[in-house]
Amino acid sequence: MVVTVVIYVSHNRTPNIVIPTPAMPAVNAYNDFVLAGQIAGGMQHKTPYDSLSQFQQQLSTAYLTAFHKDAAPVLAVLRGGLSKPYLNPPERSLRSLTFLQWARFRELARIIAGEALYYQRVRQPDRAVNVLLDGLEMGVMIPRGGGLNPGLVGLACDSICTHDFEPLLPPLSPAELAQVAARLDRIDAKRTSFADVLAEEANSQIAMDMEALRDSTGIKIFALSRS
Repeated sequence: MVVTVVIYVSHNRTPNIVIPTPAMPAVNAYNDFVLAGQIAGGMQHKTPYDSLSQFQQQLSTAYLTAFHKDAAPVLAVLRGGLSKPYLNPPERSLRSLTFLQWARFRELARIIAGEALYYQRVRQPDRAVNVLLDGLEMGVMIPRGGGLNPGLVGLACDSICTHDFEPLLPPLSPAELAQVAARLDRIDAKRTSFADVLAEEANSQIAMDMEALRDSTGIKIFALSRS
């Protein structure tokens, strides 16, 4: 029996695969976005896009003004992160998985879209455009260092913040349009390639597969020794 167990362990041992784990930046915009999402959870006046059944009711000037006031601290924290490096914490264990922040990031994008509605209502299209660019920049940053989940969340934020973007451009002056074009170039330079997203997805999956094999080894040996 001992020989059988030794042979079994030898042939079914967990492979030793070295998986790269990037060093996290000392100052990370990821933390700003997470904090902004946490603050957003306490907003009394939610973005109109949170409840489509109440969308028309929440489009009143009074509601949008109250929402704009509630959103100010959230957007201040978010904007503070836009000038910082961003990197997702690497997922190397099933225990490190958390989906709450991704829902919060999508909520931040909806808050930004609601803020743009407010600026449209008060006839400030230049500010509406710039707040949507904040959301686009956040969406472009989110996939960096992550796998498919943050990649898809980043795309969702892009979509939310660019859905009503183009109709806001015609009223802008040539100088304002030039500023928008320059910022779009800076944002585009922050994009993470899909190849990098897939590489990190592979690293995460390999690490979690190895974890599952390690956790199940003792169970398999116990079952074999009892047979």
